Amino acid sequence: MKKLAMLALFGVCFLFAGVASATHKAWLLKDGGAACHFATPLSDDRVVYSSGALLNTTASNRTVICPISLASRWGSNGPGTYTFDAHEWAEAMLAVVNFQRQSFAPSRTVSCYAGMQTQNGSKYYSTTVSNTGGIGSGEIKLADASNYSNPNSFGSFWGSDATHTLEANEGLTAASLDYNCVVPTLTAILGYKVMLCQLADNCDSLHNPDALPSTFPDPWDLTPIWNNVQVSGIECSAATTASGVSGITRSESGITNSSSSELDVFCPITPPADDSAEHNRFISFTDVQYSGGTALSGCVAGGSCPDCKLTWVTRDGSTSESAPFTKVAGITRRVRLGVYKTLIGPEVQVGVMCRLPSNVTLEGITSTVSVSPVNDNGI
Repeated sequence: MKKLAMLALFGVCFLFAGVASATHKAWLLKDGGAACHFATPLSDDRVVYSSGALLNTTASNRTVICPISLASRWGSNGPGTYTFDAHEWAEAMLAVVNFQRQSFAPSRTVSCYAGMQTQNGSKYYSTTVSNTGGIGSGEIKLADASNYSNPNSFGSFWGSDATHTLEANEGLTAASLDYNCVVPTLTAILGYKVMLCQLADNCDSLHNPDALPSTFPDPWDLTPIWNNVQVSGIECSAATTASGVSGITRSESGITNSSSSELDVFCPITPPADDSAEHNRFISFTDVQYSGGTALSGCVAGGSCPDCKLTWVTRDGSTSESAPFTKVAGITRRVRLGVYKTLIGPEVQVGVMCRLPSNVTLEGITSTVSVSPVNDNGI
């Protein structure tokens, strides 16, 4: 990233210190592996049932494209007493792809680079970073501001040469930003994230952006701020066997099990952007709206409406799930996880896994998701 003189650094801090105590260093944007797509799709492509991660089930390397949801970068906050100009660039403090090599021992290589398209259609790319190893979880860092020793010599975080020009053009307005990865056999993309600087080059911060919260749970998250997040059924993916994928269809109504047997689907939940640092995530009151089947009170146990659980995966590749959703009382076709503050930690991916009965359509999901409060502590 570009060098930032200390005078300019102090000037930016002074400017915003007068209107608010919040520091607003970076937007932490996170997406799950189920949001990725193979560049050349196959008829039996699917996500892993346990994690919702996009898995290469072939014997050959495949290219995966993972779009970053450039959302939730608000420009005003709190009681309305201050506003600020949130930049829409690719100036990043951290950029990470989390992956997992599964099933067998031979060493395999995962490689990724970042690509940005600007509003005028120009495209710029970072250097390619690779990771070689055996079974287990790992991560690729495409940008990282945590390892420099001199705050006045920030270096080049996206990488820079005649071919890789993202670093030199990261200040332009980004129309899209994505990660392009080559994944070997039986390797899954678990999730990915980026910390985009809000106000100043290099995010004006010296803390480790990839550190886990120092306490568990993070004190800031004991009284989290809540946001409602909506997911269309069209965003869901097949999580069934290879032979079952053909029974999954999509339309403007959502995702449908068009087969005669029960089939599994996974719907990723894209969380709101965290302000300045990663925090423990909470999920609350998640509803799945469906059509077809029945609206009877015992429909989940009876197999006539979706049987759903909240599932999530952490950085080490471990997965967890909630209790089953229950039918919402009344004639409405909706099942719900009605638990307040389910702690899922600093997740890599979170979503809803549902077993759909025959001829049932998952129309969409609404979920109450926590987001970190404004960073007032200058970390």
